[in-house]
Amino acid sequence: MGVAGFAWVATLLGLLALLLADLFLVGRRPHEPSMRECSLWVVFYVGLAVVFGLGLWAVSGPQYAGEFFAGWLTEYSLSVDNLFVFVIIMSRFTVPRVAQQKVLFVGIALALLMRGAFIAAGAAVIGRFEWVFYLFGLFLVYTAVRLSLGGEIDDADFRENALIRWSRRVLPVARGYHGAQTTAVVAGRRLLTPLVIVMIAIGTTDLIFALDSIPAIFGLTREPYLVFAANVFALMGLRQLYFLLGGLLTRLVYLSIGLSVVLGFIGVKLILEALHVNNLPFVNGGEPVPWAPETPISVSLGVILGTLALTTVASLVRSRWVQRPAVPELVFSELSALGDAQRERVHAIYLDAFPAQQRLPFDELVRTAGSGDRLFLVALDPAGPVGFATLSRLTTVASTLLEYLAVERTRRGTGVGTSLWRQLPPALAAWGAPLRLVLEVEDPDEPGIAPTEAEHRQRRMRFYAHHGVTVLPCAEYVMPTVDGGAEPMRLMYLDGTTAQQRQPDGLPDGEALRQLVLALYTEGYDLPDDHPFVQRVRASSGYATPGEAHHGSV
Repeated sequence: MGVAGFAWVATLLGLLALLLADLFLVGRRPHEPSMRECSLWVVFYVGLAVVFGLGLWAVSGPQYAGEFFAGWLTEYSLSVDNLFVFVIIMSRFTVPRVAQQKVLFVGIALALLMRGAFIAAGAAVIGRFEWVFYLFGLFLVYTAVRLSLGGEIDDADFRENALIRWSRRVLPVARGYHGAQTTAVVAGRRLLTPLVIVMIAIGTTDLIFALDSIPAIFGLTREPYLVFAANVFALMGLRQLYFLLGGLLTRLVYLSIGLSVVLGFIGVKLILEALHVNNLPFVNGGEPVPWAPETPISVSLGVILGTLALTTVASLVRSRWVQRPAVPELVFSELSALGDAQRERVHAIYLDAFPAQQRLPFDELVRTAGSGDRLFLVALDPAGPVGFATLSRLTTVASTLLEYLAVERTRRGTGVGTSLWRQLPPALAAWGAPLRLVLEVEDPDEPGIAPTEAEHRQRRMRFYAHHGVTVLPCAEYVMPTVDGGAEPMRLMYLDGTTAQQRQPDGLPDGEALRQLVLALYTEGYDLPDDHPFVQRVRASSGYATPGEAHHGSV
């Protein structure tokens, strides 16, 4: 297949135009895209790939069109597998949903550049050394076996590579996210935000995945142009696919097995074709092996399509019919409606969940809940209370402070916390409080804490981030403790009001953030005006406190 220079130039210019259009859309309005928006973009990119393949059919014939479609399907499937790791990275770094589009775009753009270099190097090696297909084939068979034995992907499958660790250690990184910005001015210094570290993680992780995908597609076509085109079309719609699939990714339980079959098939195909044109002197005396067949591209395309279709159907059927452990149905009640025995059980959960310096007297919580000054919502199963949440109003900033949310130790991980969280909007509406939630979460980067405690705090932050709560750029916030001390905390925020009620500037920052912190101290904690915490906030011009700069805390 001879590809003229103008075809390469036209392809690269078309790719650049798509990237610039994507960058314009993401940069103009960083947001979490709707299902409709994602669906339209995915259909557009898939349709573009199909039109490209049909154009190849018309210009170069069915052989090269078949090679493109086989390569594109393989690369697209491997890219979907990449999304599992993307989800884990976003969760591990608690990336705000509004910023995830930008992270994905930059990571995918970097992956395209790095894969282009891989493709150029691979084409050069293949052009000079036919025997390299033996190595590619053996590597793919090894990868297929490893993938089939690896099981489902979970958090343990993501490990920070050396570049990520170096970046966290060396680069001046702000402690909190600043919306979708990659840099922020803090105390007069221009700092990187944690989004930069996440972009590095996404980009380098996709480069690692390319070690599997580039040999796989060279096993289906030896044309660098088709290899490049298939990779481009597989990656271009990945950002929208990430949001479109969402929870469906966890239902594709057999995807790894299907991919292992595809990679194993391509690996064996490569080895057989290398034997068919063999020129290694120690294999069959340097002569081609006559019994080794060449696999037609129609067979390859059929195997890939059939395997992926069967894998998807089997995964969805299993996810639908798998027996899940029965969880008792929960009911919700305000504390004031419970009897003494049930209140004592709530008290026990409270004592177990929070350290002494964070606990207000339980009698005070009960008293203020009874007078209507505090919302005390309790989750109950047939055996009694299993979790609770308490909230109070911050009237000066039209927000609500989520003071405590706790689940009984034996019921953690069973969906009680999520059920309790989902009950907050109707409960707040009935209470007449706004669904602008502010909450304090223990800092996982606090110096001197044990690794197990740091991971516990990260899990808590991931729980809230999963439900759309965002970390505010307020790194030096401290929570007043009941013993008169202070404890470093991360502030998180969720604006769950309607579009008409939502604050026009998005997340509170600058002066709005200063007013929010002031309301926390004066209304949430009833601190007097002469308290040092209150005076410090009043004296600041916008809440950007000194000392936020540090190295690598994400």
